[in-house]
Amino acid sequence: MKKLIFTLTLVLASLTATAQDCPFAFIDKDGNEIVDGAVFNATDLIQEEDPGTGELINLINSGLFIKNNSENNAALRLNVNLTRMDNGAGQICFPMNCMPLPAVGEYQTNSGTLAPGESRDLQMEWFADAEGICEAQIQIEMMAQLGLNYISTGFGPKITVRFNYGMPEYSIGDVDGSGVIDVSDVNAVINIILKLKSVTDYPGNGDMDNNGIIDVSDVNAIINIILKI
Repeated sequence: MKKLIFTLTLVLASLTATAQDCPFAFIDKDGNEIVDGAVFNATDLIQEEDPGTGELINLINSGLFIKNNSENNAALRLNVNLTRMDNGAGQICFPMNCMPLPAVGEYQTNSGTLAPGESRDLQMEWFADAEGICEAQIQIEMMAQLGLNYISTGFGPKITVRFNYGMPEYSIGDVDGSGVIDVSDVNAVINIILKLKSVTDYPGNGDMDNNGIIDVSDVNAIINIILKI
């Protein structure tokens, strides 16, 4: 029994040690990688007629995929933190079965395995009843399959998906959405850097160089706009 426990401990330790290098990445429909910490805007509205009721359905698909960049089969699941949904309901169909997202809260998909180089659609959708915003943070959790069970081995990239139906799209640098780039936007970015606020607490985008990271260079870029440098 002691030998079995010792062997299992070594296996788990090995899995945890190799979990630092995540084989998965978020990509868009064109294959571009969405970097860790980025905010991805989903705005392409699809309007369909409900065959049962004849009512018009407003649907926005995230347009995101998960890709296995490794040369081996790799397992994962997704942790979804739905932080805002002005109306309607959402769902995510990953890796296979669909899971409803009826209200703000935390959700977790089933585990599944992706083949080497495989890309799989998140099939994450927001069914909007009216104009508004729906936001969710999605993080990859790496898994290892032992028999019929999956064991967590660590966490990979986390991004924010922002569904936007009919709401104003603010200029980059207008972090607080006031319509003017000024000192309040500088303060907003500083709040994000100091972790006093999250990027999802502001309607606008402060990632001035579009590298997926909010840092001092973004503060300087906004200041340059204000000073017209």
